[in-house]
Amino acid sequence: MHSTQITFRNLRHSKALGDRIRELCEQLESYQPGMLTCRVAVEQASAQRRNGALYQAHGCNRHEPGRRRTPIRPQSEGDTMKPLRTGIRANQVEQKMDDLPIDSYREMAKMSEPTSCPKCGATYLKGRWTWKKAPADSHKHKCPACQRIDDDFPAGYVKLRGTFLPEHRTEVLNLVKARETRAKEDHPLQRIMAVEDLADGIMVTTTDAHLARGIAEALHDAYKGKLALTFSKSENLLRATWTR
Repeated sequence: MHSTQITFRNLRHSKALGDRIRELCEQLESYQPGMLTCRVAVEQASAQRRNGALYQAHGCNRHEPGRRRTPIRPQSEGDTMKPLRTGIRANQVEQKMDDLPIDSYREMAKMSEPTSCPKCGATYLKGRWTWKKAPADSHKHKCPACQRIDDDFPAGYVKLRGTFLPEHRTEVLNLVKARETRAKEDHPLQRIMAVEDLADGIMVTTTDAHLARGIAEALHDAYKGKLALTFSKSENLLRATWTR
């Protein structure tokens, strides 16, 4: 492995912890031969947790020759990627997603007001991020969406596949973009990170799990086909696959 990139969030850099993470990442190469880089994000466990580990490792992104970067996410004991939808109604999916724990990216963003993001211009005001213009003397801090983009750490994955896609690619992607535009107007943290071609379709990654669900359900409502949604509760991670 050529390099291991470690990001410490809301805590001081620890050489001992960094060395241990690099040691564990080196062991991954035996499972993923040819891995070039491993990116790990580490943060202090939420104050709401009174027991358990002092630190949380959000996982790592593997980068292999000739392949797009994909995440390797640790799971808690007993945690699995649970199917959410194979025909059930959207409100049932929403109810289950409402039970998700606090997104660590948003939890770390509770800060002085007003605060503006130097990258996208969003403003943190009255406990939420908006597109309202911030005062000139506002604090500067990267918003959670921009932080996810810089960390290359999506909260949602939407895979598009099937024989319908090649002939209707433009209109399908226009619908995907329109869904993001509508969501982002009121929710600045809901954004598309990337749209990438795969051998068997297209992968759309997002900064927010709810946006991923919204995109997937918009495609299903407009074009029918098959839709499967899964989520990992401990990681606030949603995966959707739309096939037609």
